[in-house]
Amino acid sequence: MTSLPTSLRNTPLTSDEIARFHKDGYLHPNPVLTQDQIDMVLQAVDEHRAGLFESKTFELTDPVAIRRSQGEQGQDVFEYESNEGTVGHTFSFLFNMRLRDERIRDLAADPVIAGLARQLLDADEVVIMEDNVVVKEPGSKLLPFHQDYSYWPLATPDAVTVFIALDRITIDNGAMMVVPGSQNAGERLPVSFGEVESYMKDERPGVPEVPADPEAEGHPVSYIELQPGECSIHSSMVWHGSTPNTTPNRRQALILRYVKAGTIWLGNERFPYDEVQCAVGDPIGGPVFPVVPTAF
Repeated sequence: MTSLPTSLRNTPLTSDEIARFHKDGYLHPNPVLTQDQIDMVLQAVDEHRAGLFESKTFELTDPVAIRRSQGEQGQDVFEYESNEGTVGHTFSFLFNMRLRDERIRDLAADPVIAGLARQLLDADEVVIMEDNVVVKEPGSKLLPFHQDYSYWPLATPDAVTVFIALDRITIDNGAMMVVPGSQNAGERLPVSFGEVESYMKDERPGVPEVPADPEAEGHPVSYIELQPGECSIHSSMVWHGSTPNTTPNRRQALILRYVKAGTIWLGNERFPYDEVQCAVGDPIGGPVFPVVPTAF
């Protein structure tokens, strides 16, 4: 067992680490948060869940219903039939806390974390696209295998997810499951987590599904266990999910999503998304998607 990190990593990734990421589609562990920072995030989570901030919190296992409509120029656009998720009860998903809370905004703009993302994306600059906190309650079931890019309004999958443990994460309480190398298998359909089935089949003809049980189809599965403050970083294309939480305690994680600057934003012409002051067809940017300075 590794000890808790006492400081942020202050060295760039090595060529071997970068090569391992491109081979497997993920990289871990990297200590990035101190215990004081972990405590700060956990306090922020409690305050947001208590309603002290006007946060957007969704239940990840809610059914997903998307409808097709027409935009101002007559183009097809997509929107949720209901944009109001239920209060998180099994697997809470706190969306873009940084837009309302400077504590999370400062962490999302951390130059060390952003620097790791920049290296893995081989980018000149990176943009912060999203932050999330996911809270997996005791008794929560398996989160199905899925692919992050399926849910993002980006023209290309030039993005990574930084998954930071706020608690000790083990196979018993919701460790991430990853299929190494699956990032090379191409785009897959989004998955409705509660119903464990793919959707947008008509909107994305020819795009296959993520296997519900990759091991049964001969794909190896790795399990990522993390100490508090450690992170894993994964490709937007890699197949991943998480194990059930069979413990009596919550499993909590902070998630930061970084995109290669210059990536084209497709907005609700690809997938429903909040108003972000970034026009369809433009490079991702603007006040919601700022460039983040990097340490390396």
